[in-house]
Amino acid sequence: DILQEQLGTKLPCEYIPNPFVGQYQFFTQADIEPTREFLGYEPEVTLEEGIKRYLPEIRRLYEKEVRG
Repeated sequence: DILQEQLGTKLPCEYIPNPFVGQYQFFTQADIEPTREFLGYEPEVTLEEGIKRYLPEIRRLYEKEVRG
């Protein structure tokens, strides 16, 4: 949803069975609390802002590598 919002699209998502069953970790949830506590780390951008900032590079690579 975040990526579609940033791209301005409403494309349907197609979920396919994972071909790596038994070889792939299905769920992760990073806990940065220890890093905050011991190193004083605080994220500088939200996930949404990070995606927004990264999109120009994704578009550039697409134009160069796929369409180029």
